[in-house]
Amino acid sequence: MNEWISIKDGMPKEHDSVFKRFKGTPYWAEQMFESISDDVNVAVMFEDGKRKTYTAHTADGKWKGLPKIGGLVVTHWMPLPEPPEEG
Repeated sequence: MNEWISIKDGMPKEHDSVFKRFKGTPYWAEQMFESISDDVNVAVMFEDGKRKTYTAHTADGKWKGLPKIGGLVVTHWMPLPEPPEEG
C-alpha cells in the first residue's frame, strides 16, 4: 500500500526526457525540460488553508500540471496505484 511522502523527505524520481538531447543546441526551446517524473498523486494546501489532491508530475524539479491560482503549495505526494488486472 502506498503512503503519502512529505516533500521534506524527497520528490518523485525523474528520468531523462525526450528533449534532453537538444540541450545546448539551436533546437532547444524554453518550454523544453531535461528530466520528468511519472504522474503522482499530490496533496496541496491553499493560502486559505483548504487542502485538496491532484495528479501532477515534476519536470526539472518543479511541479507541473497544477492550478496556477490560489497560492497552493504541494505538501505530500504518493505514486499512483497500478491499474487493475483484466478479468
